[in-house]
Amino acid sequence: MNRPAPFSRLRRTRGVTIIEVAMAALVMALVLSTAVTTLQRAFISLQNARDLNIASQMLQSEMEKLRLADWTTVNAFSTAATPLTLDAAFTANAFIGSRFTLSRTVTNPKAIHASSPCRLTGWAPTTGRYSAISPCATRATGFMITSTARRDHFVTGLTLVELMFASGLGSFVMTGVLSVVLMMGRSGMSASNYADMEAQSRRAVDEFAQDVRMSLNLTWNSATSVTLAVPDNYAAYGNRVTYALDSGTTGSTAGSFYRQPGDAASTNPRIVMARNVTALSFTRFTRTNAAASDNFSTKRLQLTMNLRTSAQTTVDQNTLVVSASYVLRNKPSN
Repeated sequence: MNRPAPFSRLRRTRGVTIIEVAMAALVMALVLSTAVTTLQRAFISLQNARDLNIASQMLQSEMEKLRLADWTTVNAFSTAATPLTLDAAFTANAFIGSRFTLSRTVTNPKAIHASSPCRLTGWAPTTGRYSAISPCATRATGFMITSTARRDHFVTGLTLVELMFASGLGSFVMTGVLSVVLMMGRSGMSASNYADMEAQSRRAVDEFAQDVRMSLNLTWNSATSVTLAVPDNYAAYGNRVTYALDSGTTGSTAGSFYRQPGDAASTNPRIVMARNVTALSFTRFTRTNAAASDNFSTKRLQLTMNLRTSAQTTVDQNTLVVSASYVLRNKPSN
């Protein structure tokens, strides 16, 4: 009786081929490229939001000018699209430059203060053209192949060439994965810092605008400090409130834009409006949009500031804030 050879019934099973490894690497590359593309779109959306915020401040500034115009001037507005000159506070800034244009279209001169639309159009390097109108008032599927071979199967591993190719491709894939993870972590931190700065700046500008519009007088302390006389508010402090920059490096309000009830020399508690402010300045204008040189002729007030946030392993994040020039509505025109 002849006995069978020990391995006569064993089947041969091969390992992963180079083509399969290459296909796996290609799929991983597609996944990584999709993640990077999504991240890029997120930053484009963030930049678009910042551009629209600046555009809204430009439009609001033009609305404030229209509120100061008399009926003769308003009635003389052309019904055709009229290009307008942006305030120098906007165009002089390197970040804004000449990327924005402003035009005015009057559809009903008799209702200019209620329903006339003004359109602000502009071009942004990453987002393209946009426009703002305001009344002048495959699910991913993974596959795994498993073997149910009997224990007596003869299984061969990878050859030396296949192992070298697999190791090389695996190294490239892992390097790409780690790079994307680090980049997404840094980008996420940057986006979080930008969002925080934008939220601070919006709140600060909104509260500043409320007090300016209610003011009946203004005291110019310096280019970084103004005191407003606000009727029916801050009664315990003589109806006065000061907005200023603390350029110091120590203290609870260091490097912040703050509000302080009372005069600039008062010792009342300061309320932080925005932190990490590296630069801030106020600009005042007369009723005729000229630069004002004294408190008596000032009729509009504008705020400009720059916020910067630092974090480890990322570059500094900067946000420029240029507000509209708000009218002191209770202050007599001079």
